Amino acid sequence: MRERRRGRIINMSSISGKIALPLMGAYSSSKHAVEAISDAMRLELYPFNIAVILIEPGYIETSMNRTAAELSSAYAKAAGQSPYRGVYEAFLEHWQETRKKSKYTPEDCARVVLQAIEETPPRARYLVTSSARIGALMRRVMSDRAFDRSMRKRLGLEAVRNGIEKETRP
Repeated sequence: MRERRRGRIINMSSISGKIALPLMGAYSSSKHAVEAISDAMRLELYPFNIAVILIEPGYIETSMNRTAAELSSAYAKAAGQSPYRGVYEAFLEHWQETRKKSKYTPEDCARVVLQAIEETPPRARYLVTSSARIGALMRRVMSDRAFDRSMRKRLGLEAVRNGIEKETRP
């Protein structure tokens, strides 16, 4: 690509590289790393006319997500008396709602990849799902405090906290 003075590198990331959910810290950190290396490469390869593009899907039903849901369910059941039991249960409930609402398929993601290949000039980032677009916008315009409050409410973590406080009161 350097010799030809043109090319495109397309990296598959995730909106999770920008929005980390509880219990998904390791996954989110790996996607955040993909975001960072892509941003650096985009600048490094600019002189050679090589575009570096990020694809950032939101939730898309795949076998990987089905496996993650099964593992989350198993962890929630195995949590027993763990202090994180409520967090697991709240996350699993949120995950199941997300799965039910998801209308996106891997083919939707493939269409966005094709768009990134064909568009001239390509954008640096392509968000695939509406939830990814909304999440990225919220992350950009909201303060961390407001964003965290919104996520805690959406994930049911306030109820988990209230339950823990009730258990620890004398």
